[in-house]
Amino acid sequence: MRTTFLTLLLIVAVAAPIQAQMCQTGPSPELSTLFPNEVAGLTREFYDSRDGCLTNLYRPASYRAAEGTTPAEWAVVSIEPHNDPFLGESAEAMKAHYERSGMVLHETSGWPVSFEEISAGHEFVALKGDLRIAVVIKGAANQASSWFLAKKFFDDVLPKVLVPCQS
Repeated sequence: MRTTFLTLLLIVAVAAPIQAQMCQTGPSPELSTLFPNEVAGLTREFYDSRDGCLTNLYRPASYRAAEGTTPAEWAVVSIEPHNDPFLGESAEAMKAHYERSGMVLHETSGWPVSFEEISAGHEFVALKGDLRIAVVIKGAANQASSWFLAKKFFDDVLPKVLVPCQS
């Protein structure tokens, strides 16, 4: 019994990254369907659509838009098409690209995610298939707490993004 359980646990642990890299056929999902309604207590407040890029703002459900106050941590998530045919096809290629670019790397759902500190906060970016997914965490104490929250968004979004099969 114990051996069976450990074997099943190993299969599940290995299958997630493999599934993240498998190609899929068919049309890509509608961009608006990739966004979660709520992640880690942050709820989607509104979205914006400009030039093919969809952006959603997430703040704590308890946030009140009182003048002069800001929530501790909140997120802006953007998903848009990108046109580089060599990026986003495989996790290995993306990891090599990020490493060549000297970017700080994280990984989740079997896919590499870059990190950059920007004036607005901490930005995490993944290119998968023909999409660029960016999560900006604002108000976080440090990169580790930002990544903890950003990872939850990527764990929700990345499995929904298709990687086209190479011919």
